[in-house]
Amino acid sequence: MIHLLLKKINNYLTGDITLQQLEGFLLSNLQGILESGDAAAIQTANHVDADIVELGENIIDKATFDKRLKTYVVSYGAVKL
Repeated sequence: MIHLLLKKINNYLTGDITLQQLEGFLLSNLQGILESGDAAAIQTANHVDADIVELGENIIDKATFDKRLKTYVVSYGAVKL
């Protein structure tokens, strides 16, 4: 499950999908992520969800948001950015 989530995050970072599409993916797949038992996917989904909230409330800017997402992708070694 972590690989699918990281792929979607990377798709956002490369401009293949919008933030709204990433958020939609996360919301529509959150239950499946939680039920998967994949600790890395659950933790990453929780972080991304919190980051989206912070971005929406102007607690962080888009550059900080993108940097955090890159960190999640790189930390799991799934995609070289």
